[in-house]
Amino acid sequence: MLFRSVIHFQDFVSRPSSNKNDVVRLHFGLKGNYSFTYRQLNRTYDLIGGHHNIMYSKEFEMVVENHSLELETFGVQFPKDMFIQFTQNGDDQLKKFSDEILKGHSVMLLEEWGAVDNNIQQVIQQIIHCNYADHLKKLFLLSKSIELLVLSAESCKAADNKKEVFIKTKTDKEKLIAVRDLI
Repeated sequence: MLFRSVIHFQDFVSRPSSNKNDVVRLHFGLKGNYSFTYRQLNRTYDLIGGHHNIMYSKEFEMVVENHSLELETFGVQFPKDMFIQFTQNGDDQLKKFSDEILKGHSVMLLEEWGAVDNNIQQVIQQIIHCNYADHLKKLFLLSKSIELLVLSAESCKAADNKKEVFIKTKTDKEKLIAVRDLI
C-alpha cells in the first residue's frame, strides 16, 4: 500500500493516528517540521522534512504534533511476510531488523533517520505521477516500492556511518531546509 499526505494546518495541534495492520512501514517526511510519539517504542522523534526510516510494530499508534503549518509525508507499507521475503538475505542490518520483526518486536531500522536524497525523491515522484493503468500500474508500483526499500535501507546505512560535519544544531538544519524549500 502506498500513501501520500499533504496537510495544511490553521494552527499547531496534536493528532492521534493508528493502524491495526501487521505491516512494515517505510516513512518519508518530505516537507514540514513535526514530532511524533510512537507508542509501541515509547519514543518521540523531532523531525524536519527530508528524512526517512523503516519501522515495524504489529499495531501502530502515534500522536503527531505539527510545528509548521504544512506537512507532506509519503509512505509504503509492505505486508510483514513479503518484507521478510525481500530482506531476510540482505545485509547484516536488514537481517537484524528482519529477525526482530520475526520475534514480534516493535523496531526502527536505525535510530538515525536517513536523508531523502535525489534518488529517493525521484522514485517518489515517479510513483506519484504514474501514468500506467491496470496490471502494468500494479507491476510498476511494486517495482518502485521495492526500489524505495533498497534506496531507503542503503541511505539509512550511510546515515548510520556518517558523522555530521557541517550541521551542528537542529537550528542549523532547520535553516538549511528552509532555504532548500524556498529554492
